[in-house]
Amino acid sequence: MKTVRTLLLATVGVAALIGSAFAADMAVRAPAPLPPPPAPLYNWTGFYAGLNAGFHWGRNCVNTVTTTVFSVIEVVGSAIASQGTGSACPDDNGFIGGGQVGYNWQFTNWVIGLETDIQGASNNNNQDTITNVGTFPGFSSTGTITSEKDLRWLGTVRGRLGFLAAPSFLIYGTGGLAYGKVDATTTVSEGLRFSNLDLNTPPFDASGSFSDTRTGWTAGGGVEWMFAPNWSVKAEYLYFDLGQVTWASANLNQFFVLIPVAGLATVSAPQSTTRFNGNIIRAGINWHF
Repeated sequence: MKTVRTLLLATVGVAALIGSAFAADMAVRAPAPLPPPPAPLYNWTGFYAGLNAGFHWGRNCVNTVTTTVFSVIEVVGSAIASQGTGSACPDDNGFIGGGQVGYNWQFTNWVIGLETDIQGASNNNNQDTITNVGTFPGFSSTGTITSEKDLRWLGTVRGRLGFLAAPSFLIYGTGGLAYGKVDATTTVSEGLRFSNLDLNTPPFDASGSFSDTRTGWTAGGGVEWMFAPNWSVKAEYLYFDLGQVTWASANLNQFFVLIPVAGLATVSAPQSTTRFNGNIIRAGINWHF
């Protein structure tokens, strides 16, 4: 009996020692490390490049003022100058398309960036003609003013600031430098009629043109959707202003009619002014490196 009791006590002691060892081992064992968080599916930081296409439009008139340089008969010179003065308003619109490159920095839900682009432009209905008719004692004068203006190409360098309405959807504003090639032409054609003699002078023309690369500013905004980790599409509106330009036409040829009593001569100088500004709406696609 005494032997059995001794064996039971020994067994309990061994079990207690084994339990303590297991408990000590469990207390010092480090927990298994957690897996790293998954990388974000949409990352806006980095370089990108892409293509764009859209439509540009504007309608700034070409204002032409003709002044008399010399006239034997002042009333005739004044009438001719008046008929060579007016505003032709060609539509300056058409297709526009090209490419862009840029870089974005993403800060939580905000994205700032810098983008530059350049695109060629076509122009539709870019010519307009007006006709002025005036009469005065013994004479009548007809003046036709034809103006044309073109945007050849346009580039911008812009900052962008946007807010991520969703991880893949950016709403942004943009603005900065605009530069582009512009052309303009004006032709003034004058005709003088001597009603009492039933004699018409032929029309005399004077033309002038302007062509230059202009700089100005642009501002607008848009939305961009990253539909895949490296691809995004955007829709964008821009307003651009390349400033006001003025150019002179050659003097109108002399009106010289030999009349038995006296001669008649008039020389006039047209000058034209317009502004090159307009609107762009376009869509684009970007590859994010």
